[in-house]
Amino acid sequence: MVLQEMLSKRGKTSVVDVQGMMGMTTRTVQRYLDQLVQAGYVLRDDATPAGFIPSEKAKQLFEVKV
Repeated sequence: MVLQEMLSKRGKTSVVDVQGMMGMTTRTVQRYLDQLVQAGYVLRDDATPAGFIPSEKAKQLFEVKV
């Protein structure tokens, strides 16, 4: 669900965005996003403001046209 939302959104997705989608605590969302980063589905964007963007692997999984 989070990956699909990220793919439909233009720009970065923040921890607060995911909290709103999933109703999780900040720490739980951070762990969840870290797992997605480690699995290669999400890239961390440390520019200000920080956020996360879907990787090419996630786009291929959901057959998103780039």
